[in-house]
Amino acid sequence: MCQRLLLVSPWAQRLGIGALILMPLLAVLAVALVSHRLESKILWRQTSDSAAYQAALAYMKTTPDLRGAINFSRQKESMVERWGPMRFRVAGFVDLQPEPGARSHNSYSCVLHYNGEDAWEVEDLRIERVQ
Repeated sequence: MCQRLLLVSPWAQRLGIGALILMPLLAVLAVALVSHRLESKILWRQTSDSAAYQAALAYMKTTPDLRGAINFSRQKESMVERWGPMRFRVAGFVDLQPEPGARSHNSYSCVLHYNGEDAWEVEDLRIERVQ
């Protein structure tokens, strides 16, 4: 029996050792790829378009530039884009009444990032006067 093992060619021995070294590395690589996909699926389910829209409105209502806001576009009238599992862009319009009798129609674009645990961060907010 021992003689059979000794009769294995050196190339076959090297190939066997190489396979033993590569197998765990390939297993670690496969787990890393699968775990990233699982993480993305879990993250995509944590956030929703309506939650991003509500977070954008809550932030804009506290923004000093939007003092006198009387009307925000509804979610159906707004555009909510998902820019990945945790980022959203919300765009719509807001009507401002800076002084009695005056009214201005503005468009806004707000980029939000979800940190988890209902914590939203605003990365960018742009407001442009339309009328």
